[in-house]
Amino acid sequence: MGIYCMAHAIRHFVIRRNMNVKTRDCGTVIDRVPPHALLGASALVCAALSLSPPPASSAAAPSPPTRAQATQAQAAQIKVAWVRWLPGGVPLAGYATLANVSGQSIVLTSATSAAFHDVSLHQTVQTGGTVRMSPLDRIAIAPHAVLDFEARGIHLMLMQPRAALDPNGAISIILHFADGSSLTVPFQVRTSAAAPPSD
Repeated sequence: MGIYCMAHAIRHFVIRRNMNVKTRDCGTVIDRVPPHALLGASALVCAALSLSPPPASSAAAPSPPTRAQATQAQAAQIKVAWVRWLPGGVPLAGYATLANVSGQSIVLTSATSAAFHDVSLHQTVQTGGTVRMSPLDRIAIAPHAVLDFEARGIHLMLMQPRAALDPNGAISIILHFADGSSLTVPFQVRTSAAAPPSD
């Protein structure tokens, strides 16, 4: 730093015999300046340069990575999943209890299974003393809510089984959600006389 200060002083000041000093950069003439004053000015310039902060880097700091948002299938937690078995190849009903563990609504739009030719969403509705089943396009579950299919009259209609079912076995059913994600769930097969499973 001392070498730089000396070079800086020599560059900007020229001392003549009559002690007249001229700055080359700005052209200002200072007459009869004592040598000790010039030395003091040079020292002040050097001190200011040594205290100057380094220039800020133009490169922006990288932003921290953000966590990928969970899919609706990842937000769905299966509490219970079972199928009421009936003999004779008649349509069966599948029930489940789903919990939405996320802060966003999740929407179940359909279900499929390799064990059946057709799987659809239905809800049993009672109107004026008449009970009927209506198809559902979707089933929405609010944030941090739990949906019990059976309690709401909702079920999966399982039609045209591809093979005989084991009354004590399990059926793999895939649940499809509105964001395109899916969740494969094993549904336990139970006879109609068996009590529904509890949590």
